[in-house]
Amino acid sequence: MRGPGKTETRIVQKALECGASLAGITGVEALAASRSYAGGKRIACAEKGHSLLVLSLAQGGHWPEFDWWDSQPGCTQGNRRLAKIMDQVIHWLGEKEQIQSWALPYNIEKGGIFLKGAAILAGLGTIGKNNLLITPAFGPRVRLRAILIAEELTQTRAGEFNPCESCDRSCHRACPQEAFESGVFDRKRCSIQMRIDKLARGAVIGEMGGPCLEALIKYCRACELACPLTGP
Repeated sequence: MRGPGKTETRIVQKALECGASLAGITGVEALAASRSYAGGKRIACAEKGHSLLVLSLAQGGHWPEFDWWDSQPGCTQGNRRLAKIMDQVIHWLGEKEQIQSWALPYNIEKGGIFLKGAAILAGLGTIGKNNLLITPAFGPRVRLRAILIAEELTQTRAGEFNPCESCDRSCHRACPQEAFESGVFDRKRCSIQMRIDKLARGAVIGEMGGPCLEALIKYCRACELACPLTGP
């Protein structure tokens, strides 16, 4: 299989220039054939485009407010920044490359895709023992979005990466709901903590987007923040 060509390289580079921490490309068909879509699941956008540009934004411990859910469109500051990056890349693709593309919604039920699966295929990282995407540069502290591209592009790939092989599972021990007690992720237990976090929303002064006082939800990131692969 041939490696990414000049077009793919330009697209990934442009995404990074627009503010993405990581970027990679995979095919819609490749994602549809992956484990993420086993059991008859389908990709809603499959008939519209052929390729996916997966974007990642690092959410380091220095800016926890990136991940706080607020009442503004886009829910979090990090997601709004990703949306802005997508808009810039889509504009560039149409104007400079004459390639049609579309920003995909985050939610599956609204036409989105399984982002972790797409990110793995695009070479951004692997799934860790905490059920999160783990990247070599930033560990699990990243958030993802994707752009659907009309053209058929070559998939980008990364080398072998298995950071959890010799890890002592600090992520499992950090979970307040013991969602990894069985050795694998229990979504129902995780959802309990998310409901607790939602009920505990409180007035906090935001810093990254300027002074504002509103009720914010600080969802649990215990398993993510316990990972020794923290990145910069």
